[in-house]
This record gives sequence, structure tokens and C-alpha cells, in this order.
Amino acid sequence: MRLFKPADNVIFADERIEKDFNSLKEDDWVKKAILRAITDFKENAFCGERIKKEKIPKVYIQKYGIDNLL
Repeated sequence: MRLFKPADNVIFADERIEKDFNSLKEDDWVKKAILRAITDFKENAFCGERIKKEKIPKVYIQKYGIDNLL
């Protein structure tokens, strides 16, 4: 059985990353790949590789307040 759930929201973890992403030209292959990944996550939040919660670096939990990575 395959899990399927649309993502509630997709956000950048850091404002600098979002700023750099937005500065990319529309035809940049990196921007296209990131947009494709965002679309995939919006359609199915469980796409990609799952990371066990105990494997999430503590610095990510502290810095970004996250408890789930896909």
C-alpha cells in the first residue's frame, strides 16, 4: 500500500535559500528541478526518501523547530 497525502504547505527552511532561489532565472535547470520537487511534494507529501526521526540532526530540530523530514 502506498501512502498518499497532499502537502499542507511547502516552505524554505531559510530566508537566504528562498532569496537565492528567487534570484535564479526562470530557465535555470536548478530552478526548474526545485519547482518540480515542490510540485511533487504538494501532490504527495510522502514522496522521496523518508528519514527516521532519530536520524534527524538535533541542530535541525533546534534551529528550525522541525520533527519530520521526508
